Amino acid sequence: MLKIGQHYYVRTTITVFREKALHGGVASSIKYYMLSKKSIDYTVAVKSFNIISGKPIFLYSPYEAINVTGSFEVAPINISKIPQRLL
Repeated sequence: MLKIGQHYYVRTTITVFREKALHGGVASSIKYYMLSKKSIDYTVAVKSFNIISGKPIFLYSPYEAINVTGSFEVAPINISKIPQRLL
């Protein structure tokens, strides 16, 4: 972790995430950790197909987080509506 001014810059220590990640792999590492500790049942991620298109998917296993590493973490689509539909 590196702090510059008021900002922190972090990257994962998990090699497979760091190698595939676009921005340090932290979001994927958090998903992996939370799923592996069974702190959450699932999470939503966006699997990218190319630079401008992606599809929201559910991750139920920590190992599925590896497959979406490097994908959109800030989605161009509104994925916040997905959990609302489930409820």
